[in-house]
Amino acid sequence: MVLPKSQSEVDELISSIPGIIWQKWLEPDEEQGRKDFLSRYTYQMLGYGEEEWLSHRDFWLRILHPADRRRALRELEAVLRGGKGGVVQFRWIAKGGRVIWVEACCQVVLDRRGRPIGMRGVNIDITARKEAEAALREAIRTREEMLALVSHDLRNPLSVIKMNSVMTARAVAGKEDCEPVLRSAELMRRAADQMDRLVGDLLDASRLEAGQLTVEPEKTEAGGILREALELLEPAASERRVTFEVRPPEAEPTLLCDSHRLCQVLCNLVGNAIKFSPTDSVVSIEVVELRSTVLFRVIDRGAGIPEDLRPLVFERYWQRGNRPGHGTGLGLYIAKGIVEAHGGSIWVDSRPEGGSIFSFTLPRYGAPAADVVPEESCLAATS
Repeated sequence: MVLPKSQSEVDELISSIPGIIWQKWLEPDEEQGRKDFLSRYTYQMLGYGEEEWLSHRDFWLRILHPADRRRALRELEAVLRGGKGGVVQFRWIAKGGRVIWVEACCQVVLDRRGRPIGMRGVNIDITARKEAEAALREAIRTREEMLALVSHDLRNPLSVIKMNSVMTARAVAGKEDCEPVLRSAELMRRAADQMDRLVGDLLDASRLEAGQLTVEPEKTEAGGILREALELLEPAASERRVTFEVRPPEAEPTLLCDSHRLCQVLCNLVGNAIKFSPTDSVVSIEVVELRSTVLFRVIDRGAGIPEDLRPLVFERYWQRGNRPGHGTGLGLYIAKGIVEAHGGSIWVDSRPEGGSIFSFTLPRYGAPAADVVPEESCLAATS
């Protein structure tokens, strides 16, 4: 490292820094070398010239925003008493009235007895950062309001539609020429169910993004949740003439997981496998108990996913082939969030003979939390 050789080089270096370099003594004494200092960037940042700064020893305090004055002084005094250093944020009022947010990075100067005699540091303009933070807070507030609107004002009408479609079907069941009404009622119920799922996906995606997706792990039998998911998907499988092949372990494993969320993950993965499998094909579901985790695999006989696209499949709004009519593209993003919230892993491979393998792990009940089996070990254990 080459150091400046002259005072002019030091001055040039200080002037080039996009921040106010300063030094302030509690009791200035030029004979002792205790002279207050302020770099030239002050004028560029605030618009005040050297004469204005020198007109009053505490000029910096005079231009403090009134709302910040007491707090800033209190925090700076605490830094001084601490005898080390610290960071204080406050607002200055620049010439012309513009408000500038400043971050002051301070270092306390001590005498030979360890007593504070002054401070030095650099003040940086953080106005753009503060404006971005304010915009982010406003965006979060708007999102929260929208979530409340979606969860209440949309789901309530959907519940009414579903309830009335079921009541209509019951009222006409067994009557003459009731088939058209029954078909219409069933279409209404399916459409409302689909809309309810889409609303749920949007809510979960927003919670994930905000870090607010919660899981409630408890002792859960894997087989029961798998059977529940497959029962829910049986109508979709029958419509495409897809059959399920379940390969359970010798002994039913017990998980530490949120059963509702696990069912959601399985419904998404198996539902996708049904969508992208050819008619009259088989979707396989494997459950393998490992040392500390339980491995789930969902295997379809579709076209598979090219290797270069596999890192994208768990991103928001990604859809295989970008074909319309296949949902929001949030399902795998949400599934990944749920699995990782349990401390598990999720990934995708393709079969050499065609099709995709979606795998994920969840903690086995009673296993030590730190005893995690890597994905590679999971694959080796089941190959």
